[in-house]
Amino acid sequence: MELRDVVRRLKAAQGIRRIHEETGVHRTIIRALRDTAEAQGWLNPEAALPNEEEIQQARRKEASAEAAAHPLEVFRPQIEQWVQAGYSYVVMHQLIKERCPCSEATLRRFVQKRFPVRPRVSVARPTVAGQDMEVGLRVSGSHV
Repeated sequence: MELRDVVRRLKAAQGIRRIHEETGVHRTIIRALRDTAEAQGWLNPEAALPNEEEIQQARRKEASAEAAAHPLEVFRPQIEQWVQAGYSYVVMHQLIKERCPCSEATLRRFVQKRFPVRPRVSVARPTVAGQDMEVGLRVSGSHV
């Protein structure tokens, strides 16, 4: 689906729901594109329709400006240390809420987006039922 077609429909004053039904583009994307088009002046009757590259450029600029404008971005180095130390979101929120009033959910989304967790690697070892058995033994408080 070309975003230019969505902008053309918005310029023609079609509703978001109708554009969604006719094009299959999600309504949240249409709303975001409408906001971009309004900011760029593309919805003015005299304005020319932008091409796909211009639309993508405007959306990238907005996304990077939005990411840089996050209020927690100032505390990123401190938050990174807390993540590496294994602090929970509750603890991080308690530590930062005086300096940056935000919800715990906002902090959690910020951390998950900027510091993704790497999946733990495991190795499957082939065994034959009844033949192979692994048992962990406890010897004086430690696991062997």
